[in-house]
Amino acid sequence: MKRKRLHWSTGYLWRRWQDMLFKKGSGNMPDVDSDVDSSGWSELLSLPGGGQAKIDAGIYEECLAKAPDLYDLSISSPCYAGNPVRVRYALNGIEFLPPGFNRKFILISDSGQEILKTSDSLYTDIMRSGRFYVYELVYQNDPLSPDYFDATRYLNLGTRLNEVLQYFKSTAKCHALSEHPAFFELYNCRKIEGTVWEDFDKNGISNSGETGIERVKVFLYDDQNNLLDSVITNTFGQYEFLQFAPGDYQIKFVNEDKNFSFSPQDQGVDEDQDSDVNQMGELYFSVFPGKINTVVDAGMIRPYGMIGDYVWEDSNGDGIQQSNEIGVNGIAIDLIEASTGRLIRSTISKLDSLGNPGYYRFDHAPEGMHYLSVRFPIPFPLLRTDPVLIACLIQILTR
Repeated sequence: MKRKRLHWSTGYLWRRWQDMLFKKGSGNMPDVDSDVDSSGWSELLSLPGGGQAKIDAGIYEECLAKAPDLYDLSISSPCYAGNPVRVRYALNGIEFLPPGFNRKFILISDSGQEILKTSDSLYTDIMRSGRFYVYELVYQNDPLSPDYFDATRYLNLGTRLNEVLQYFKSTAKCHALSEHPAFFELYNCRKIEGTVWEDFDKNGISNSGETGIERVKVFLYDDQNNLLDSVITNTFGQYEFLQFAPGDYQIKFVNEDKNFSFSPQDQGVDEDQDSDVNQMGELYFSVFPGKINTVVDAGMIRPYGMIGDYVWEDSNGDGIQQSNEIGVNGIAIDLIEASTGRLIRSTISKLDSLGNPGYYRFDHAPEGMHYLSVRFPIPFPLLRTDPVLIACLIQILTR
């Protein structure tokens, strides 16, 4: 800042230069302080004949630089997963760069208030989790100006923002800094996962033997109902969403098989075994900072029937079970959906409740068209010496 001093000795004083302001002194040294107010007027003087008065006026050059406030432009909350996270910000207010001035966006850590990096653009990449601020600094970039600020010297990694501001204060160089910076909070990314299973007994609790359902669509929304991501369950009914920040979300499950509906919600006392979604297949939930994984499971039900009987050794090969032809244990039977060829379930022939061998049963066979595939051990002289596949098209009716 360049300072100038003017001296007048009589009358009222008024003077204003372009881009200059007056400064009235506040000290107790009348010979060296400024005697005019901010408008350039002195106090009313009473000057007797032959008297003399010394009126000083200190003026300084007005700093016209202006830095606007900044705000976060992120649509959703980003999170850190080991790779750079790009954050964007926008100007909110008046920005003015006088001739020779430049601007820098400064990324500051909340914890230490030190400079992490600078940018000339309305975005920057953050390399770790934490809380951060981005300020805009407007400064004189002309080395010939008395207000010149050497950004390469003072805006270094690790320099505290207060040190920069203290430098400006001590040198009175013209500059401007955002009053309200953009704020960003990056958590370490969290995972949202779960399983969609077929709830055979329709009790809303995942029990042993209840298998996962594949190809169920899972949609993830933010708390403003913006779609963030979608996935499809795998062969085991499992799904996962990676790299999501703590916050509020909505999840929705959609099974294109319209025979399915959803199990009762929140049954039993074990949170890890119940179905979390409502009858629409939806759930609003929160991901908390201290929790690495958030699990949302969904049980699904449909009308069921029963298929079952015996596998026996056909000793004479006539395809009819005689009284002396007994059942065979250990034979694998697969229940297959006719329209897709998808394996629904498998079982093994065994003793029934009365001790008769060769018994099998599918208690929760879904309504529809299905095949049974009987797989024989090799070798096994049941109907012929080669392995044989018996497929029976069966219409299953709901019990």
